[in-house]
This record gives sequence, structure tokens and C-alpha cells, in this order.
Amino acid sequence: MSKMPPSDDDADWLAQISKPFPDNVNGDIVVMFRAWALMEAALTMWLIALMGVDDDVGRLVVDRFDTRTKISRIREIYDHFQNDDMTKTVKEVSYNYEKWVETRNIVAHKVCFGMSEDGTHLMFATGKYTRRKRDEFTMVGIALPDLRRCAQFAIGMAGDIQRGLPAIKVPG
Repeated sequence: MSKMPPSDDDADWLAQISKPFPDNVNGDIVVMFRAWALMEAALTMWLIALMGVDDDVGRLVVDRFDTRTKISRIREIYDHFQNDDMTKTVKEVSYNYEKWVETRNIVAHKVCFGMSEDGTHLMFATGKYTRRKRDEFTMVGIALPDLRRCAQFAIGMAGDIQRGLPAIKVPG
């Protein structure tokens, strides 16, 4: 097994990653994941509405898409039917999504070693070795305000999409 920070003793790093977070940090993490799930569902509903297919049929197809693909397909549909305003809107959605997806993915897929010493960041092992340093992984910190902003982005996006769904018409 590769050794990971903070020491070469497996028991030490297991103890480190088992430390509880403050309640507000746990809450922020939960809110972020719930918000992203809501945004995913909203994007699915948006694409199904644009496709003009039965919800069950749409979910069988669209639920297999990752978020980037959903956004891309929505943009392609609006662009194909020359709806320039909505094409521009979807490009903005894509741009904002790309600003926050890395934060979400780090929290979802990397090992968290707890809080920074000053308590302002969650610290994650990237899984990439530090160049020319034996048995060391690089670490990345996610600032707690960024965790909240990531959740706020997803909540806002989901709300915007859901408010606009009744007005979505099948193009053409």
C-alpha cells in the first residue's frame, strides 16, 4: 500500500482521516451533494422537455449521460434550431458549471485528510505523487467558502432551470 500523509504509519493516517469535521462543515458537504443532485435532475428534465419524449423514455436515455453531455446536448438542440438567445444561455451554464465541477469532484472522489491547520480549508490527497518525493502525494485544499459557493451555484442553477421548465417547448 502506498503511504499517504501525514506520516508513514498507516494507523496515523487512518486516524487522521477518521477525525470528525465540525458540524457546519458536514452540513456544507451534505448541502453541496444534495444541490448537485438537484441540478443533475433539473438538467435531465430540461433535456427531456426539449426532446419532446415521454418522461420514462427520456430518463432511459438521458440518465446515462454525464452532466457535460447533458449541457452539450441542450446547447446543440438550441443551436440547431437557431435559438441564439438560449444557445448563449446554455454556453453560460456550461461556463459556470466548469468553474465549480472540479471543487465538487475533489470532494466526491478524493481522500479528505481533514481540516487545514488554520481551519479554513478541507485538505484532500490528489492521488498524484509529488515529483521526486518518495511516498508523498500532492494535497489540495478546498476553501470552506468555495464549498458553500459550489453548493449555491448548483442550487441556483437547479432553481433557474425548474422555473423555466413550463416555458420550454420542443423546438422546430
